Order: sequence, then C-alpha cells, then structure tokens
Amino acid sequence: MDQATTMNLVWAHAAMMAYTWLLAVPLAIGLAMYGRAYEKSWWAKAHMMIMGFGVLLPLTVATGCAFAASDTTKSITHSVFGTIIVFGAWLQILLGLVNHVIFKRRQARNALPAAKPWHNSIHIWLGRVLPLLALVNIPLGMSIRNPAQAWYIGYGIWVGMLFVLLVALLWNSRRLRKLKIESPSTLAAETKSSAKQEVQEIEKD
Repeated sequence: MDQATTMNLVWAHAAMMAYTWLLAVPLAIGLAMYGRAYEKSWWAKAHMMIMGFGVLLPLTVATGCAFAASDTTKSITHSVFGTIIVFGAWLQILLGLVNHVIFKRRQARNALPAAKPWHNSIHIWLGRVLPLLALVNIPLGMSIRNPAQAWYIGYGIWVGMLFVLLVALLWNSRRLRKLKIESPSTLAAETKSSAKQEVQEIEKD
C-alpha cells in the first residue's frame, strides 16, 4: 500500500472515531438522560437509532481503516485500548438491542420486573466506562502523528464542554427524582409544561 493511501486511511480512521466518541455517543447519552428524566416516549428509539446508525456504522468502518493501515501503527497502547473499546462498544450496542427485545416481550406479557435486570446494568455500565476509555485513547492516537498543540487544546475544550453538559444533565435528573419523591404534582406539571412547549415549537416550524 502506498504512503498516500495509508495516510488517507489514517485520517479517515481519526475523523470517524472523533465523530463517534465526541459527537454521536454524547448525543445518544444526552438524549437518553433527558428523555428518561422527563419521561419522554421517544428517547429509547432516538437512542437506538443514533447508536445503531450514528455509532455502530462509523465505528466499524473506522476500525477497518485502522486494520488496513496497521503497518504504520507505532503505539501499542493505543491499539490495545482501541481494540478493547471497539469490541466493548459492539457488545454494548448488541446488548442494548437484546434488552429492548426482552423488555417488549415482558411488557406484552405484563411481566416487567420490579428491579433493574442484570443485563440492563451491564449495558448501562459499559455505556459509562467505554466513552471514558475512548476519551483517554483519542489523545494517545493523536500523539502518533505529533499534531500541533492547538489540536490538544481544542480537544480539551470540547471534552470540558461535554463534561459540563454531563454534570448539568446529572444534576437535573437528580433534581427531578427528588422532586418526584417530595412533590409528585409539581413534577407532573413541569413535565407537562415541557411537553406543551415542544408541541408549540413543532407547530411553529
């Protein structure tokens, strides 16, 4: 393989991995957290669509590009981390689909468990751990090509913004759970107001 083709594969790998872990995955997580907090009916489908088409496909293509250009890889740590993360992501997405099928069957039989099933917990924890590993592995991959310092600064700023957004979503979810316990009627009114505002915005469009 000539040098130009190899570099194209490397850049394609970098671009798709950056899109996957810095945009698509945070979007899928954010929508799930927001939708669950306000009991929206659409959040599960939106989460599945993003993870299935917006994450799984580019993640798989990016992995193929990395293997095709593997003769230029100089970082064993980045490669090992990347392999673990990719296989973990495939497992996490597959488990999410399995969980959805199981939930629908139990719901049809009116046999939903009172406690969260173990396979749901695994899916959730993989969804927490894998993005963190990816955020560590991205700079390791960047270091292979020795980019300008501005790339690291931009990366740090973007990750910082994601962290602030995550903290805000966690705080809001905790606030709503507390409100639900202390004053269910207030929470119902807030949820209804949010839904009404969405309908008004749709009608305006």
